Amino acid sequence: MAAMLHDVGKVAISDLILKKPAKLSVDEFEIMKSHTFMGARLFRNIQSDFDELAAEVALNHHEKWDGTGYPGHMDPVSEQPIKGFIGEDGF
Repeated sequence: MAAMLHDVGKVAISDLILKKPAKLSVDEFEIMKSHTFMGARLFRNIQSDFDELAAEVALNHHEKWDGTGYPGHMDPVSEQPIKGFIGEDGF
């Protein structure tokens, strides 16, 4: 069930970007990428295991095994990077 909510953060993205028929600009793509932490923020007041899993899925569903995806291991509330993950320190 948490996986079905992976893109819930897109409710915070303008339809002008979501439905744009052409390629997104660099700035527009940065805005689009924010849907990951915007979705995770919806579950920041964790009341259950489901809330915790839904936040994790929303935040990390564009991450890659080698650490090159986005948002790049960040705290969804502060929007600050979390140190010590693959791709940041070379480990």
